[in-house]
Amino acid sequence: MKLKQVLIADIEDYLNKGNSSDQRQTVALCQIVFKNAHIVHKLQKRGEYLSKKKAKKVDKANKELTDYCRENVESLTTPKEAFITLE
Repeated sequence: MKLKQVLIADIEDYLNKGNSSDQRQTVALCQIVFKNAHIVHKLQKRGEYLSKKKAKKVDKANKELTDYCRENVESLTTPKEAFITLE
C-alpha cells in the first residue's frame, strides 16, 4: 500500500474512533513533502545550461545530480512533512 494511502487510513481511523457513521471525518487532501530543494535548484541550473546549449556544463550538472542522489538517497526518499486537509 502506498504511504499516502496508509497515512490517510490511519488519520481517518484515529479521527473516527467512537464516531457514528454520520459523524465521520474524512481526509480531503494529503500532500507529502520531501527535502529536495537542493535537487530542484540543480535541475534549474541544468535547464539553463541546456537552453544555452552548454554541453560541458550539462554533463557536469548531470554528474553532480547523480552523485548527490546516490550519496543522499535515504534523506531524499524519507518524507519530512505531511499537509492534511479534512472535509
